[in-house]
Amino acid sequence: MKTQKKMRSLSIGYAKQQAIYRTCRRYYEQPPEVQEKIERLCNAAAHGDRQKYNALFAVLTGGKPIRVIAMEHYYSERLLYEMRRTFYEAWNSKK
Repeated sequence: MKTQKKMRSLSIGYAKQQAIYRTCRRYYEQPPEVQEKIERLCNAAAHGDRQKYNALFAVLTGGKPIRVIAMEHYYSERLLYEMRRTFYEAWNSKK
């Protein structure tokens, strides 16, 4: 599995970032509680907007680059990066 670059804007260590990344990328292999947590945090990061949720979910669980997902969903890469950062921070603060 591909590794993710360290997101420097987060106060989360690289090992924890990688653990979250791997958990999300293996979404369909996760138990229902973990899947629900990913969905809930995606929804919170997207502020309840279903289209933004779908784009963020694709970023977190899919294998496509953010640039491609941004074009497919008609959002800026910056917005997707910001929502991903919000998701990671929420994951770290809510066990």
